[in-house]
Amino acid sequence: MLKVRLDIAEQRIDLNALAGTFKVRLGNGTWSVNLSLQSTPAELQNALESLPEIGKGNVLVTGSGKHWRVAFVNGMAGKPVDDLEVALSDDTNANAGGFFDVV
Repeated sequence: MLKVRLDIAEQRIDLNALAGTFKVRLGNGTWSVNLSLQSTPAELQNALESLPEIGKGNVLVTGSGKHWRVAFVNGMAGKPVDDLEVALSDDTNANAGGFFDVV
């Protein structure tokens, strides 16, 4: 079942892992490139804007490594938005026991 946010224009990503990378997508859409757990807001924003489901200028990312807020703006403001999904890399054992929240 697809979760749809009807009244929330902002989502939060919180990662708790020691090392490695992660990728993100909107709903069941296209996965982003792999990103460092310490990615800057600009790096995460660029990755999200490259997704066809989001597009350039439609998100604003704030925060810092492992903890970001993603606001949907411009062309996506005020519209139903699917949940962001995050996948931790499995190419290292450093993520064993890691978890993430998307709120």
